[in-house]
Amino acid sequence: MMVLRREDKNHEYRRKYDCSSVKGYFFAGERCVPEIHKWWINHTKANKGEIIKDQSFNDVTEVKDSRGHSVDHWWQTESGSPITGICIGTSKDPREIAPVRFGSAGIPLAGVDLRVLKIHEDDEEEGKNTTMEEAKVGEAGNIVIKLPLPPGFMSDLYNNKKRYFESYFKRFDGYYDTGDVGYVDEEGYVYIMSRDDDIINVAAHRLSTSALEEVVMKEKSIAEVCVVPKPDEIKGSVPMVFGVLNNGVSGKDVLAEVKRNISKLVREQVGAIANVKADNVVYVPRLPKTRSGKILRKMVRTMVSEAAKPNGSVGECPVATPPTIDDAAIKDEIWDVICKHYRNVAPKL
Repeated sequence: MMVLRREDKNHEYRRKYDCSSVKGYFFAGERCVPEIHKWWINHTKANKGEIIKDQSFNDVTEVKDSRGHSVDHWWQTESGSPITGICIGTSKDPREIAPVRFGSAGIPLAGVDLRVLKIHEDDEEEGKNTTMEEAKVGEAGNIVIKLPLPPGFMSDLYNNKKRYFESYFKRFDGYYDTGDVGYVDEEGYVYIMSRDDDIINVAAHRLSTSALEEVVMKEKSIAEVCVVPKPDEIKGSVPMVFGVLNNGVSGKDVLAEVKRNISKLVREQVGAIANVKADNVVYVPRLPKTRSGKILRKMVRTMVSEAAKPNGSVGECPVATPPTIDDAAIKDEIWDVICKHYRNVAPKL
């Protein structure tokens, strides 16, 4: 979705085609941030050849037309089918379709007993949650699903029953561990924020990379973004932003201003604790992704961690190339940017 907006931001290519017969668009893979979702609605609602007028949105948008309805939804390879979403079905009346809440992956589908459990640091270290305390409305926590429905058709890991149990069932007794962190709002809508290993611990404050990326995407010059933790000798970790610029954004002064804007946006909308300094915002030509379009955050995170070590930003990248990467050349592009950052800006740990 981010790539589509970068390549056809003003809908010039889209206007050549008639999408009026499409009943629904379902987003999957990466979480669809609100700015992208709103752009997509504007992008697809107009008729062929029509000049598209951007409409404004609240956080919740009521369905006014059952055609071309676009919703984010959430599932996993392990689940075999969607876990949350907005059902369209055979509905002809848009009033029968639940409203979309931007940033949400919808509501739990029939039969899914989804809970959000509080995160306790001591339990995390021991690898087992002993309290099973549910989080409050709007409070981020570990997303789990009560057995026996999940995880769908996945009955084992190949030749590794021990890992199967430890990965999905050990931490939360009686529940399937999705490995995702998120929250549920007052209307029961589910928000999937990040994988539990994509949480940045900044001075004992847990920050979701997805929440940070959502804010960064409000900077109009940014087409795509990936946020990972960067080791910091005082705070433990601080966010490091990898941004892909929209076509036509250039100039030393402009790029410096974009970095300052990102720092300001995060400070105002997340808080000063996030500590996204302009120096920790870097530009890359593209982001590493799997063949299905998911950003390889773990690879980027590991590269930053390796470069932070003494003499870490010297020589070839020590991080293995993931077998699922779409274009292996991107890894070297990212590594060069990280090394340059550490040589010019960042102190070694």
